[in-house]
Amino acid sequence: MKTNRQKELERKYATRYHKIKFFERQKVRRRLRSVTKELARVEGKKKGDSDSVEEQDALLERKRKLEEDLAYIDYYPKGVKYYSLFGRSQGVDDPKTEQLRQEMRVRALRSCEDAKVAAQNTAAMAKEEEMKKPASDEGSARRASEADEDEAEDESEEPDEEDEEADDEIDTEDEEDDEEEDEDDDKKDARVQEEDGFFLKARTK
Repeated sequence: MKTNRQKELERKYATRYHKIKFFERQKVRRRLRSVTKELARVEGKKKGDSDSVEEQDALLERKRKLEEDLAYIDYYPKGVKYYSLFGRSQGVDDPKTEQLRQEMRVRALRSCEDAKVAAQNTAAMAKEEEMKKPASDEGSARRASEADEDEAEDESEEPDEEDEEADDEIDTEDEEDDEEEDEDDDKKDARVQEEDGFFLKARTK
């Protein structure tokens, strides 16, 4: 947990050394671009040339140091006095300053490596979650589909109570209609028999 004093120092040094870090970063990047171009030129030469191999190794070493210089600038410990990467304009520093610069360099490189590891872990976790997500969604969809099929089978095998009641009502109405039709037919038959008897008596007379 940072104290107010530490936070104040971080703000103070961030403002004080912002311009110095900016110009040093620009200088290192220009040198890095130049070395990268030289490497591409050397790698394009015929392989097996001993001079080209030695030149390539030297350029790779320069590139590595320049990349460390960038890490020194970008991951320099916060809340600590910044020791310029290139020292004094004369190129001479006292031993104590040089020792402190090397200590800060080690801390900065360690912070850079930690940041890379953290980024890799985050990317790996995100990839794992992305790989798990489709499988989970597919499994959920399959389970939902199976549940729908089971429900449909249950509905087809077990008739609904409302449907049974409706069928009973229809059967009752059909029976009542049949009874009414039978009664009408009996009445018609009776009338026909009466008429036949009347005509038969009339003929006899």
